[in-house]
Amino acid sequence: MARSRFLDTLRKIARHGKTIILVTHRVEEIFPEIDRVILLNHGRILHDGRKREVLTSRRLSSLFGAAIRVRQSRGYYTATGGE
Repeated sequence: MARSRFLDTLRKIARHGKTIILVTHRVEEIFPEIDRVILLNHGRILHDGRKREVLTSRRLSSLFGAAIRVRQSRGYYTATGGE
């Protein structure tokens, strides 16, 4: 519940045009107002760009060394173990 309230507060801040840097391991926390994503591995930038171009099954699978399936719905993303 606290996480949800925190993310809602960040969304409100983002809607007012403020820059937010959100560090997370949870794809589902990347809310619709976030338009740029950076994937890091051991402190190095692997991918940097628009959310829809960076958060792909191929890129996350490569990053984690496992099959990851990314889905997007209404601006929110989820990542699950793929086939």
